[in-house]
Parts: sequence; structure tokens; C-alpha cells
Amino acid sequence: MKTSHLLCLSTLVLSMGCTTVSTMSKPGFEMGRCKKIAVARFGHPTMPYRGADGGEIMALGLVKRGYSVLDSSSLAPVIDQDDLYESGLTPEIKGKLKSLGVDALVMGTVVDAGCSMAGGGAAALAPFRKSRCRSTVLVKMLEPATGELLWGATATETGEAVGMNEDMALLKTMESIDAVIPEICREPQCGS
Repeated sequence: MKTSHLLCLSTLVLSMGCTTVSTMSKPGFEMGRCKKIAVARFGHPTMPYRGADGGEIMALGLVKRGYSVLDSSSLAPVIDQDDLYESGLTPEIKGKLKSLGVDALVMGTVVDAGCSMAGGGAAALAPFRKSRCRSTVLVKMLEPATGELLWGATATETGEAVGMNEDMALLKTMESIDAVIPEICREPQCGS
């Protein structure tokens, strides 16, 4: 099942921004079956710690919806998250996730993040000039034993505002992903 959302916002600082969000889930998958979800630190292909806060925002969004979450700081002593992103779900990592009782693993990548000055001009005026920023984040939830993709979302934020920077664009992108995290299923028939 795939859904797409397009959100365009205007604010009092004369900014315009659009966010495109797409989600997918494995047919028949009920996210409510996941009793414990591990969230790895989000990364960037060339700057490993770029967007690391994305994982924290994702973990908080899951907790807010009633999921039991093992966040990246709790995962760090057990699993080398750099190895996870470089090598994938190796047998060793799968075994460690199983020993933690993890039903699903969430990983995220900052695919694109950047800003440019709208118009040019003196660098000293940068705080008072509009910036054009764009960020794209990809989030995927995997079944730890098989590596099978269970749920995923991608969001792209584009905006222009006075004083806008990459971190602000990334935050808006993660807020958009947070908005599409499914609520935990509390009905007895869920996950059966």
C-alpha cells in the first residue's frame, strides 16, 4: 500500500515550503505486531553523523504512538551502527538484535541536504537573506532476522526563508515522517 502526501506551508517570515511524503508497507503487515523496535542512528552516505537527530525524532514518534523503542544510544553498546550501515544485517548483527528481543529495526538515511542563498549578495547579510534549502530523508523498517522491508517512508522538504539552514530543513522533513508513523494497533485481532 502506498500513500503520498503533499504539504505546502507559508509562514509569517515570508517563507514558502513544500514537503512531499511517500510511505509503503509490506502487504498484510501490521506494524502493531512489533512489540520492540530498535532505531539505529540515522546517517548520511559521506557524513555519517549528518542528520543523526533524525533517529531520535523517529524514536520519539514511535514512543508517542505506544511502541516499545530501543533507541540508538541504547543500541550503541551492543551493535556498531557504522558497521550496520556499511555491511548491512550480517549474521552477527542479526544474532545481537535477536538476543535483544527486537521485532523490527528502523534505519534512516539523509539522502540530500543543502542550502543556497537566494539572490547572492554580501555574506555579512546572510542572516537577513533568504536561503533556499532542500532535504530528503529515507526511513525503512526491516525484519531483523531476514532483512525484509516491512515499512518505509521518504520525505523531501524544499523551502525558502530568511535565516533557513540545512538543520531546519532536516527537522521539517523528519516532522513530516513523524506525521505518517502508523498508530499502534490495540485491537485484539491486530497482528494475528
